[in-house]
Amino acid sequence: MEVRTIIDVSGDFLESVSIEVDGERVFFVNDGEPEDNNLSRNFSDVHNIPRLMKMAYEAGKNGQDFSHIAESAE
Repeated sequence: MEVRTIIDVSGDFLESVSIEVDGERVFFVNDGEPEDNNLSRNFSDVHNIPRLMKMAYEAGKNGQDFSHIAESAE
Protein backbone atom coordinates (compact mmCIF):
# COMPACT_ATOMS: atom_id res chain seq x y z
CA MET A 1 0.00 0.00 0.00
CA GLU A 2 1.45 3.34 -1.02
CA VAL A 3 0.06 6.36 0.78
CA ARG A 4 0.88 9.82 -0.53
CA THR A 5 0.08 12.95 1.46
CA ILE A 6 0.03 16.13 -0.60
CA ILE A 7 0.04 19.49 1.16
CA ASP A 8 -0.73 22.49 -1.04
CA VAL A 9 0.73 25.70 0.32
CA SER A 10 0.43 29.15 -1.20
CA GLY A 11 3.03 31.39 0.44
CA ASP A 12 2.40 31.06 4.17
CA PHE A 13 -1.18 29.87 3.62
CA LEU A 14 -2.20 26.20 3.75
CA GLU A 15 -4.61 25.68 0.85
CA SER A 16 -5.40 21.95 1.03
CA VAL A 17 -4.35 18.51 2.17
CA SER A 18 -5.05 15.38 0.17
CA ILE A 19 -4.25 11.71 0.63
CA GLU A 20 -3.87 9.20 -2.17
CA VAL A 21 -3.82 5.43 -1.62
CA ASP A 22 -2.26 3.47 -4.47
CA GLY A 23 -2.79 6.43 -6.82
CA GLU A 24 -6.44 7.06 -5.92
CA ARG A 25 -7.39 10.22 -4.02
CA VAL A 26 -9.34 9.08 -0.97
CA PHE A 27 -9.19 12.18 1.24
CA PHE A 28 -9.27 15.90 0.49
CA VAL A 29 -9.84 18.96 2.62
CA ASN A 30 -9.36 22.54 1.56
CA ASP A 31 -9.48 25.88 3.28
CA GLY A 32 -12.06 27.96 1.48
CA GLU A 33 -14.62 30.52 2.44
CA PRO A 34 -15.46 30.48 6.16
CA GLU A 35 -19.09 29.57 5.48
CA ASP A 36 -17.93 26.45 3.58
CA ASN A 37 -15.47 25.23 6.23
CA ASN A 38 -17.68 22.70 7.94
CA LEU A 39 -18.13 18.92 8.02
CA SER A 40 -20.78 19.03 5.30
CA ARG A 41 -18.68 20.93 2.77
CA ASN A 42 -14.90 21.47 2.68
CA PHE A 43 -14.16 18.98 5.46
CA SER A 44 -16.64 16.24 4.51
CA ASP A 45 -13.89 13.69 3.81
CA VAL A 46 -13.23 13.38 7.55
CA HIS A 47 -16.16 10.94 7.49
CA ASN A 48 -13.88 8.60 5.45
CA ILE A 49 -11.29 8.29 8.22
CA PRO A 50 -12.71 5.08 9.77
CA ARG A 51 -12.79 3.42 6.31
CA LEU A 52 -9.20 4.49 5.65
CA MET A 53 -8.09 3.14 9.03
CA LYS A 54 -9.74 -0.20 8.21
CA MET A 55 -7.97 -0.25 4.81
CA ALA A 56 -4.61 0.25 6.53
CA TYR A 57 -5.39 -2.38 9.15
CA GLU A 58 -6.44 -4.93 6.51
CA ALA A 59 -3.34 -4.21 4.42
CA GLY A 60 -1.10 -4.87 7.44
CA LYS A 61 -3.03 -7.97 8.40
CA ASN A 62 -2.57 -9.29 4.85
CA GLY A 63 1.17 -8.63 4.95
CA GLN A 64 1.19 -5.79 2.42
CA ASP A 65 4.09 -3.39 2.52
CA PHE A 66 3.31 0.14 3.61
CA SER A 67 5.07 3.19 2.26
CA HIS A 68 4.30 6.83 2.92
CA ILE A 69 5.36 9.70 0.71
CA ALA A 70 4.81 13.28 1.85
CA GLU A 71 5.09 16.10 -0.63
CA SER A 72 4.38 19.76 -0.75
CA ALA A 73 2.71 21.23 -3.84
CA GLU A 74 3.48 24.93 -3.96
